[in-house]
Amino acid sequence: MTGTFTEDARTVDGGDCTTAGQSLDWSDLGLLIRASVEQGVDPAPVAMVEELRRRQVEAGHGGEDFARIVESLRDVRSDR
Repeated sequence: MTGTFTEDARTVDGGDCTTAGQSLDWSDLGLLIRASVEQGVDPAPVAMVEELRRRQVEAGHGGEDFARIVESLRDVRSDR
């Protein structure tokens, strides 16, 4: 996963997440969270990323690149 950080940074810095490498719609982490729980592993880090992903999908950005989750970290007051 860390191998994509450089390209993700370029995407975020460029502000265009419409050219999806891995779209948010195809990046649901629910199964990984469930497997973590079943194996006794704390799913909190993965659950946090899934929450960021879910926010962007619900905002209508499901077809965009996974790097779009960064937008969920911006001022949360704008979500209300």
